[in-house]
Amino acid sequence: MSSTLLPSSIPLLSTTSNVPTALPADIPTLLLFSSSWCPDCKPFMAALSVMYEDLNEDDKQFEVVYVSSDRTKDECAEYVKKMPGWLYVPFDQIEHRTFLKTALKSCAGSEQGPLGITERKFGIPNLVVLKGNEVVKECANADVEGFRGDMPADWGA
Repeated sequence: MSSTLLPSSIPLLSTTSNVPTALPADIPTLLLFSSSWCPDCKPFMAALSVMYEDLNEDDKQFEVVYVSSDRTKDECAEYVKKMPGWLYVPFDQIEHRTFLKTALKSCAGSEQGPLGITERKFGIPNLVVLKGNEVVKECANADVEGFRGDMPADWGA
């Protein structure tokens, strides 16, 4: 994928194997802004996991990329172990995680000042839907919370 938000130069790792993995072409990419310490993030991640496994059972319909707001590399490592084969921006890729958070104005409240985000649009958890280079939905949380078995039509699949 040649997205300016997710350039191929950033190695995305698989949450199951920690091996660099390329994004599948021509399917929506969902950026999950979340953290292990956020009380609202755990139930959201569980709901997204159900949706991911259900919709991707036969053919991959979308990919999830985790963008960590964890405080430490160890917290991030433990959290990604609970994810069902998603991808994630490596914790040590601070510049790219910061770029994503500032470009999309989505971060934890405690990160807003240090990141220099004067007008935060979304806290965590937040799910941003990309199709190619385009942001097709800035906040898809309601799609996950209201999931009834079908892929949301506005995800650009």
